[in-house]
Amino acid sequence: MRVVLLASEWRTKRDELSTFNRELAIQLAKHPDVQVSVFLPRCDQDEKNEALSHKITLVQAKRRPGFDNETQWLCFPPKDLQIDFVIGHGVELGHQAQVIQENRSCKWVQFVYNDPEERGMLKDCPDAISDGEKKRRDEVDLCVSADFVVAVGSKVAEAYRPYFHSCDKDQNVFVLTPGIFTDFSNIAQSSQDGSKCRVLALGHGSAGDFSLKGFDIAAKAVAKFDDAHLIVVGAEAR
Repeated sequence: MRVVLLASEWRTKRDELSTFNRELAIQLAKHPDVQVSVFLPRCDQDEKNEALSHKITLVQAKRRPGFDNETQWLCFPPKDLQIDFVIGHGVELGHQAQVIQENRSCKWVQFVYNDPEERGMLKDCPDAISDGEKKRRDEVDLCVSADFVVAVGSKVAEAYRPYFHSCDKDQNVFVLTPGIFTDFSNIAQSSQDGSKCRVLALGHGSAGDFSLKGFDIAAKAVAKFDDAHLIVVGAEAR
């Protein structure tokens, strides 16, 4: 099976979706009957070599003048890129999949990984709720058009399933619960106890997303312990 994942980047430079997408590609490539390619706007030779070490081919899109967002280039995969399944994510990396599905007669798997309407309620900025509601409608429409829907986590699945009842899509929602990265689970822990317990929180976003990502909850929890220290690692979204 020739599987093509749509991505904005290979290495994580802008958002956590890239980490999820990369790990998904790596896990799929471990299957002996699956050939994995990642179609993305830009990549360098080091990234291509890194992907090849996992038996993954990075395919760089052709620049398309006039498109404001370079992820729009992903609507036009190379003619020699063979596709049995195309995988899209949300609105940003999902709407291109519908074009590829129609032009290549392949199967389209759509991933949903958050609830935009709920996120809008938690954001402290104008029009966040209305923007989240519109994005939720777009996400639902994409899922209805796709051949198969994968929800990341049971909470996301429950948020979307009610919208699919009228179109018989609810039985095609697969719940994927990510595990711990092998790189982290195999790390040998020190046998010597430190003076403080260090808690690491990973994420990205601006200061306005501090509560949205739950960092405020983590800070309040860690603050209850005298021997605990919270480390937040991330970068401001651009």
